[in-house]
Amino acid sequence: MNALPASDLSADLVTDSAYANSIHPVAHRLTILARTAGLRLIVGSPRHDDDAAGERLPLTAISEATARDLAACLTTDHQQPPGLAEAGLAGAGADGVAAELEAAARAAGIGLEVGSAHTGPGGERWLPLGEVDRATATALADRIESSMAGLLHCAHLLQNAVRAAGIDTRARASGGVVAVGDLAVTDGLALLRRLAPDAAPDDIDPDDPATGQYLADSLTTAIRAASGSPGFEALYAGFCRRCRCEPTLILGSLEPEHAHTLTTQLSRAAR
Repeated sequence: MNALPASDLSADLVTDSAYANSIHPVAHRLTILARTAGLRLIVGSPRHDDDAAGERLPLTAISEATARDLAACLTTDHQQPPGLAEAGLAGAGADGVAAELEAAARAAGIGLEVGSAHTGPGGERWLPLGEVDRATATALADRIESSMAGLLHCAHLLQNAVRAAGIDTRARASGGVVAVGDLAVTDGLALLRRLAPDAAPDDIDPDDPATGQYLADSLTTAIRAASGSPGFEALYAGFCRRCRCEPTLILGSLEPEHAHTLTTQLSRAAR
């Protein structure tokens, strides 16, 4: 059996250090942060030019709504960048949104160039972002992460409050909101006893679908009342024969302010 050529085993292929120093981890971080913040920003596959441009990261076109949200992320005080309102551009359609985003990026020291808007299927207006270099992608990711400080803090506090109650779930920031997480049926009963003791039965059969549905309905009512979120919903998923998953209570998501209110109520109930 012939040995592989030495070149096939060389460190010139893919190494940890080469990957860490490339634009690839920046692309991954930007993708995760945008998803967590609820930004519909799709990051393409990095490419490398042999010329002075070096590594580039393609960004897909974004909607007007996403452009406004991204501008808010880049503006630390969540106010319009200086000069924007005076120019009469805020809220003036796609061109105004493009100017708003460019002004926010410029104020943040980020060289983001927004192309001319075009109309996509359904008549929605889209703004192309083109390609960015590693420094620009890193700065974008940093700003998005900074803008999520409140969201991440709310998720962290809720997670701590739920765990302090002896309940096993994983509250996390996702899509710009706080996902409360999934619960075992017995943990759902424990949570209901914290929030609405009068509605909680003394004992349950965790495998009984009727009991699981009752807990989902009761948690929906209790969490809406405790958090102030009228749209919150908890669902019951019974035992799955195919994947062998145990019965589960699937809890919905909360806006950060509602997650904070729920955390406060849980902390009070523990006293």
